[in-house]
Amino acid sequence: MDVKILGKTYAVKSEYDEQFALDTAGLVDRRIRELSAKVGPVSTERIAILAALNFAGELLQMKQKSKDRDQALVHKLSRISKLLESMDKNK
Repeated sequence: MDVKILGKTYAVKSEYDEQFALDTAGLVDRRIRELSAKVGPVSTERIAILAALNFAGELLQMKQKSKDRDQALVHKLSRISKLLESMDKNK
């Protein structure tokens, strides 16, 4: 399948469906264009690296938030379990 980023066509293979690949390429294209507008004229390689760092930072933040939510959920489930155990003992 072909996707377009910065007006260039790239042949890509994806384990996901075609629309997902097109949406992903569209996201990359928009991010690169946004960064280009902010930083001004730089090489395509440099702007691609900035975009990759941007995406990686967002991914790491989402992973940390997910980990924090998981830990909070485990803590709450532990409290509920202890509460249920104490209720069983009081029967």
